[in-house]
This record gives sequence, C-alpha cells and structure tokens, in this order.
Amino acid sequence: MKTSILLFLLLQTFFASAQDLKTLVPKGSKVFLQVNDKSAYKKSYDYLEKWGYWKIVENKKDADFKLKVFLMLSTATGGTTGNIAWADFYSKDNEDIYTTQCVNFTSNMEVFETVKKLINKQIKTEVE
Repeated sequence: MKTSILLFLLLQTFFASAQDLKTLVPKGSKVFLQVNDKSAYKKSYDYLEKWGYWKIVENKKDADFKLKVFLMLSTATGGTTGNIAWADFYSKDNEDIYTTQCVNFTSNMEVFETVKKLINKQIKTEVE
C-alpha cells in the first residue's frame, strides 16, 4: 500500500511539473537563450527560431523566461564519444522552473542532431 501511495505521489509530481512548464512558458513567450557551447548556440537558436513556439530575444531583461541548454561531449574508454544534453528553464527572477531529462548519445552524432533531439524529445513534448 505504501508503495502504491509513493508511486501515485511521484506520478502526480511528474505530471504537475509538465503542466506547470506548459503554463509558465506558453506559446508566444519571449525566451532568452543561453548555451554552454558556441557552435551549439547557433544551432539551438536556429532550430528554436524555425520551430517558432517562442520568440527569442537578445536581451535577458526583455525575456519572460531563460532557457539554458547544456551540451557535453565525453570520450569513453576505447575512443567512442557521446553527446549528453539537457536544458534548464528559469523564470525572469532566475528561479529554476524545470530541468529536462538528459538526452544521451553514444554515437558520433553532430552537435545539431543532439540539440534537435533534446528540443524534440524533452522540450516540445512538455510544452505542446
């Protein structure tokens, strides 16, 4: 019984977070984009602009929220590389609103493909 209650509470928290994100960053909002990798910034900017769900602004003071995309390239034993990407959403007051799950790749995907998968699988599904 305790396990069922705990599972219910965890699922309720998960679904509430997704709904809150949709409410807090609705379509047409102004977003200030930050990316920890210069080449990934351009690709993230272009892909978000093409999607057109939010308006990207150049000044964070003009933004309704901030979206920080993190991209890390790691080299595993044996020389294989993998991209790990995630995104954090912050309110105008710099409060953490939501963090996506990591998108993990063990192949030699290009930066653009990793960013595209992060946006498609972790961001679009939460806000549309």
